Amino acid sequence: MKRRLGGILCAALVLSALPAFCGSCGKREADGIQKPDGPKPDEAEEIVTDSLSLRERFPEYFDLSAFKGLEVYVWSLAEGSYRCGILPGTNRNKMQKEIWDLGFHGVSVADMKEILAAYDVPDDEVFLFACAQPISSYLYPIDEDYCRAVSAQFDDRFACFAATDFWE
Repeated sequence: MKRRLGGILCAALVLSALPAFCGSCGKREADGIQKPDGPKPDEAEEIVTDSLSLRERFPEYFDLSAFKGLEVYVWSLAEGSYRCGILPGTNRNKMQKEIWDLGFHGVSVADMKEILAAYDVPDDEVFLFACAQPISSYLYPIDEDYCRAVSAQFDDRFACFAATDFWE
């Protein structure tokens, strides 16, 4: 009996708090329709991403030695959703861990284009490496079609390779 009474009391408390909670989520207009609080779309703040804010958010992607080019690693989180990381070019194959660590600091293709614009590197010294990241559950083959899709994200300016062919 105590258990049942406790359950009923608990349910009554939750139900009594629900209108107060929902009432604070928005305002009711005269027609009784719930309207969300907050700025209207035209009043919303514009999100600006410039090189300075990218440099602040991703300092590891700036001021890299570009003496032997730049390597941009690109992976997918979902169909049509790409993330990128960048490493300086070297004469050695990268370790798998180095590439996977980029997954913790991935940037969008648009952001990577801005990062690349901060470097004075010719297009033929920027290399795209299509890869997969363990942080993504999205599975896809890293083949010629995928490399073409990755290259297209960068307006076909850079050569693209499968990273799995080059890591140790």
